[in-house]
Amino acid sequence: MDILGANKFYEKLGNKAVFFFISCSEETTRKRMIERKDSEKDIIARINGDRVYFNANLMHHIDFHINTDEKSLEEVTEEIYYK
Repeated sequence: MDILGANKFYEKLGNKAVFFFISCSEETTRKRMIERKDSEKDIIARINGDRVYFNANLMHHIDFHINTDEKSLEEVTEEIYYK
């Protein structure tokens, strides 16, 4: 869900919902996309889009902010599950 959707949910549900913000650095995004063999054009578009649509400062409320720069999928899953 993007930021606008999360904000709408928060307006309607408030503390009845839990909000996670999962992020990584632009460097990590680029590295992962290169590993997937995405085109440079797609990488640039993704990073530019993420700057606009996935900016934590625009969220009305975040319960948990998880940075995935140095974590595997399994570690992120465990962090979310056990919080």
